[in-house]
Amino acid sequence: MAVKTFRDYGRAQRPHIRRPNIVTPISVHPTIDKAAHYFDMDIIHTPMDKDFRADVKAIEQAINSDTVLIVASAPQFCHSVMDPIEEIGA
Repeated sequence: MAVKTFRDYGRAQRPHIRRPNIVTPISVHPTIDKAAHYFDMDIIHTPMDKDFRADVKAIEQAINSDTVLIVASAPQFCHSVMDPIEEIGA
């Protein structure tokens, strides 16, 4: 429901959005991909760094005018490491 909420909010706040997207590391839990599919959204996967954490610069570069949600993990599904949440939030 969080994904649907962000999709709806993004469309309401920025009517130019035709196809909202989610930016997230490739290590995200599969339910995010599933939700993007169900709610007709694109998902942009970014790489991980050498420590299997989200690559903050790659996330920043992937964000575009259709981005309505950035997802990171604490801890992540695959490797049980913490993505750099504060850095991503900044």
